[in-house]
Amino acid sequence: VMLVNKWDLAQGTSPRAYAEALRRELPFLDYVPVVFVSARTGHNAGAAIAAVDRVGAQVSAKLPTGVLNRVLHRAIERIQPPAVQGRRLKLYYAAQTGVKPVRIRLFVNDPRVRTAAYEQYLVRELRGAFGLEGAPVRLDFRARPRAEEGSAPPPARRRAGPGLAGRRRREGRTR
Repeated sequence: VMLVNKWDLAQGTSPRAYAEALRRELPFLDYVPVVFVSARTGHNAGAAIAAVDRVGAQVSAKLPTGVLNRVLHRAIERIQPPAVQGRRLKLYYAAQTGVKPVRIRLFVNDPRVRTAAYEQYLVRELRGAFGLEGAPVRLDFRARPRAEEGSAPPPARRRAGPGLAGRRRREGRTR
């Protein structure tokens, strides 16, 4: 949250015009909410606390994996990644790996072909879809692990069951 203090002394400018000037001068903070306050008069103190609480909740947001993947795939369909050295970034899937800040791991064909501008586009799309205004979002691009050629596929995972004691109880047998 960006607090603009001493707003009681501001003459001849509106909060909207000042916020637009701030966004032009600090474009890397375009996602941060701006609150105009006065420490001396207490003007907008409640709004500042509410904004901090709102952003605090967003920083701890847990994004459902299915929805996260749909949002990212829609964003990629809307605007294709740029080609870098004749190769285009391809997203396989994504998963949230942490909070404070929100961290998302994207499994892609080749992380070296991503561009900073496209990464910023994906973050803007995520902020818009999940209401993450003010929350920092970190994207971690990883190459999808591939199986070695000629090697056997990984063994099937066994489902964990109730174990021997559970089977005995179910079958009406006891020790």
